[in-house]
Amino acid sequence: MKTLITNELENKLFQKRTSPDYKLVSDLVFHVHQSLCKHELPIDLSFINQFENLKIKTYSWFANLHNISLEKTIQYLNSNSGCCYFLSEKNQYLILYNNLIESSGHIRWTLAHELGHYLLKHNEICNQAILGKNTIHTEEYKIYEQEANAFARELLAPLNVLTCITDPISPQQIMNLCDLSAEASDNIFNFFTRGNDMGVNYFYETDTTKLFRKFIDNFIYLNYDYSHWQNILTKIKEDRQIILYTSLVNAFLIQTNNYVTIEFESISDFTKHVLRNNIGTLKKFIKNEYGKDYNLKIYDIKKQETIYDDLDEFIKNILPINKKSNFLT
Repeated sequence: MKTLITNELENKLFQKRTSPDYKLVSDLVFHVHQSLCKHELPIDLSFINQFENLKIKTYSWFANLHNISLEKTIQYLNSNSGCCYFLSEKNQYLILYNNLIESSGHIRWTLAHELGHYLLKHNEICNQAILGKNTIHTEEYKIYEQEANAFARELLAPLNVLTCITDPISPQQIMNLCDLSAEASDNIFNFFTRGNDMGVNYFYETDTTKLFRKFIDNFIYLNYDYSHWQNILTKIKEDRQIILYTSLVNAFLIQTNNYVTIEFESISDFTKHVLRNNIGTLKKFIKNEYGKDYNLKIYDIKKQETIYDDLDEFIKNILPINKKSNFLT
């Protein structure tokens, strides 16, 4: 198995905490995304099987092993959904989940939540086999639960990735894209909304979005509705601004003697997707608008430089597409 965490991060994991350490959680989730996960949504949790001292078992298995009822199992494990069980004498962990719950999204959240307890070393810090209100101090229990919830949320529904492919974000989209229950999706959406209200910016490039960049570009390429682009072109404002896709792509047309320059606020992969799929429409529009064919220039306003003097060359060389693959190459 790939090295998951640095020594510095591992040392932090074993420190007692008086409040949830969300920075620690975020750093840990990034290492999981980077080292263990496929960089696409929904997150495939089969990577959990790579941990040598961790096994996943069901409540039914536990009940049969100890010859007790499911009700007794739930009572013993202090949870209707799942439990992170630590066998200290063997340094072994069990993630137990209630397999009679029908919602796969609920179970996925449970597995991620309990994985958070495992990786954040909560059982070892408090030296308890089972984390529960009746086994550790209430405040300590709250800290561990908040950290495990944050871990599950950031692992299964990375918000900076979601904001790249959804506009606007909604509970239904979170549920569909991340394969989560309606309850979990609502909670994540409410967290996102509270963050927005507090000024948190989820709409910027992060190390996590860089990991997921191929998935993000492919998702946009396959799911963006280009059919209305022609209608947008016919509704250009007097200032010549073309709004191609909400705030993601802004373009300006400037006519000179021999060229029509297309100025972009920035040249993103999404910009390239739009250009590639609408080159014919754009050329036709420019000919109708200015009365003849023009050479086209691509200008990046942010970099303040001409990227290409010819749009065909830009499309051909900057964004080659492998037609045999679902992914951009």
